[in-house]
Amino acid sequence: MKWLEHYAGKENLINLPARLTAEDFGYYSRVAPIVFYRLGTGFDSNDEVPSLHSPGFLANEEALVHGAGAMAWIALTYLEKQ
Repeated sequence: MKWLEHYAGKENLINLPARLTAEDFGYYSRVAPIVFYRLGTGFDSNDEVPSLHSPGFLANEEALVHGAGAMAWIALTYLEKQ
């Protein structure tokens, strides 16, 4: 989380509680260092947006730019520390 604070600013990050999900990241961590984060893809308006697993789901595509940047930042920061 601290690495992303430098990239996105602490005010743009939310520390969410752990939850059980159906991901294989526990397995992946056996062979490589990992990080798991959730990228918010909502809009600033209060309009109701259909949920993620519905045919009407619509992502705010600006979030994809931030998500790609965050992944690159994490990778470069990790490599720098090696």
